Amino acid sequence: MNGFTVEESNLICCFLAATEEETAAGIEAALPLIEDDKLRELAQRSLDKLNALTGEEFNAAGFEIADE
Repeated sequence: MNGFTVEESNLICCFLAATEEETAAGIEAALPLIEDDKLRELAQRSLDKLNALTGEEFNAAGFEIADE
């Protein structure tokens, strides 16, 4: 268990990049554009958790874009 909810993991996958720093930068850049309060809250919570990870933890988290 990586400590992320399904919703947080899905949001992270929308911005997934090679490193946690690049992924976090994508989410951070999008924050001012998110008008929905609940979605902005989800993005901020995801960003906070992502920023707390080390590179090794990020790689071990296994974020993957889900196939339908």
